[in-house]
Amino acid sequence: MTLSRWFFLWFVLSVGGLGCNSSLRGRVDAGEGAVGKERVPLEAWSPDTADAGVGERVDAGEGAMGKERVPLEVWSPDTVDADMGDGVEQPKVDPVSVMAASELHTCVVHKSGGVRCWGANSEGELGDGTRIDRSIPVRVIGLEDVVQLAAGRFHSCALRANGKVLCWGAGGRLGDGTTTRRLTPVPVQGLSNIVAIVAGDYQTCARHQSGSVSCWGGNSSGQVGDGTTTDRTLPVPVKGLVDAVQIGASQKHSCALRREGSVVCWGSNTYGQLGDGTTNQHSIPVKVVGLGTITQIAPGHYHTCALKPGGSVVCWGRNSGGQLGDGTLQQRSTPAPVKGLSGVLRLAIGHHSCAQKAKALLCWGQGNSGEMGNGTTDDQPLPVQVRSLSKVAEFIAGGHHNCARPTGGGIVCWGKNNRGQLGDGTNINRSTPTATRLP
Repeated sequence: MTLSRWFFLWFVLSVGGLGCNSSLRGRVDAGEGAVGKERVPLEAWSPDTADAGVGERVDAGEGAMGKERVPLEVWSPDTVDADMGDGVEQPKVDPVSVMAASELHTCVVHKSGGVRCWGANSEGELGDGTRIDRSIPVRVIGLEDVVQLAAGRFHSCALRANGKVLCWGAGGRLGDGTTTRRLTPVPVQGLSNIVAIVAGDYQTCARHQSGSVSCWGGNSSGQVGDGTTTDRTLPVPVKGLVDAVQIGASQKHSCALRREGSVVCWGSNTYGQLGDGTTNQHSIPVKVVGLGTITQIAPGHYHTCALKPGGSVVCWGRNSGGQLGDGTLQQRSTPAPVKGLSGVLRLAIGHHSCAQKAKALLCWGQGNSGEMGNGTTDDQPLPVQVRSLSKVAEFIAGGHHNCARPTGGGIVCWGKNNRGQLGDGTNINRSTPTATRLP
């Protein structure tokens, strides 16, 4: 059976509703994307398992919590009591993202294998052939067999099961060699065998199966990583990065987890978000200092967070709203622990920060649009629990909003909604999770 048929069959039989839990389990990256034809178990990555082939049976991401090479299973309610090897009982999370959010819009993979988007559409980033904002989901034209999404400020991209990437929206960020706005998806030129994609506000990056990384788009702060600040309309290699096992991007900086366990970042560093102990901009990757072993790297707007084995979290960069979670508003150029947080499975970062635990979702930082999900519009310098959400299969953070897929099905979103990015048919901000009107 081909991957596309298996993908569709899995959604129909096991979900019956929105198919956002991408459980493709063949020769994939467990941090961001899924590509390949063979269904073989994913395995947790650690420095002790670095002999595995990058991009094949290696996970660098949200599910890798231990030192032994053990199969990484898809999370379901039946696995809530599974022990991940660190003494904390945690669900085994499906690490393949099939939701994406930017500052002003949101996209998900539908059960059909196509894509639905909603929110701002001034540059055609919803892919429906128009430039009309949508407060309820609309279908992206001409997309199928999608296994991962990435959303920038005015553009969107999709990774297909064949390892090809397509993008749409604002010109110059689409990797098609032009600066032309595209209202429907167009292929990124010169890319194949891609296993993961991520997007910042202006740049997009892709990880090749080999471990090398290519980026394109806006490069005013060096966020493309090619040693220049020249905008790139076609993918270019990130200098010196040939062994990435996970990538992340946001706003004007990008990061990667390398095979030997270190993390490098590049681009804007005004608030210390690159974690190198300075506030100097870097157009090539620099090492994050004092980090140690991590299992997920999560860049946000002007700050970055990382998940460590055992479920603790560290953050660095801007802290004006308490988004570093250390109980202060002090900017930091090196990693600092998030206070009182353990047993975390996965992170999602915007202007604020959020973390998934086995039976809770917590957020901290800027909350003036309801981003915390606790019924208030207060900033929170320490983690607080999102109301009415205990078990979620997946969650994402946009600039000032969040969305989650509860295990019971459907999509809920909360936070800023000025352009319809919550998908509830209104432009009203929501301080608690609200159902998206997904067909």
